Order: sequence, then C-alpha cells, then structure tokens
Amino acid sequence: MIFPDKPDDPTRRVLKANGFRWSPWRGAWQRHLNESGRYAAQRVLKTISGANAA
Repeated sequence: MIFPDKPDDPTRRVLKANGFRWSPWRGAWQRHLNESGRYAAQRVLKTISGANAA
C-alpha cells in the first residue's frame, strides 16, 4: 500500500497488526500477495477508511 505521506500512528499499527511491513526500497507497505494477504488488505482498508471518516 502506498500513502501520499507517512501514515499516522494508528494506521501504522493497523498495518503492522495485519502483517504489513514497510519496504524502504519500494516506498510502500507490503506483505505476500496470497488469499490471506488480499483479505488483510481489505480489512486494513476498511479499518483505516472508517477511522478517517470519523
């Protein structure tokens, strides 16, 4: 996942809790692309979009 700026602390916690790790080389938060990774990405997006809407 790529963000325009550094994500805030709660967003980074959600990413880390769902298995994402920061890749300085790619400039993105990433994890293995498999069914679990896809599910985790959906969960992260749902969580952070709900947090930003509040």
